Amino acid sequence: MVFDDHDRWIVNEVIRDLAASWTGPAVTLELTGPAGDKFQLGDSAPTGHVRADAVDFLRGLSGRPVDHALAARNAPAVRALQTARVTF
Repeated sequence: MVFDDHDRWIVNEVIRDLAASWTGPAVTLELTGPAGDKFQLGDSAPTGHVRADAVDFLRGLSGRPVDHALAARNAPAVRALQTARVTF
């Protein structure tokens, strides 16, 4: 796979859409890999930290099956992230 600035832009746009409709607990989302970055979902202080590969996470958000686990520290938001969907 080739990653460039446009890949990071796509990830940022998808996460922005997720954040706009987020109703789960506030959480820091760290997406790894060349297109990754750190994001905060929710308006209050984060209740935990969740880490995932950026490409795998976006595949899951689109509804595709993925074989990834979300690495979490004190994150009640994991279930909400696993079931979240964003159309893109």
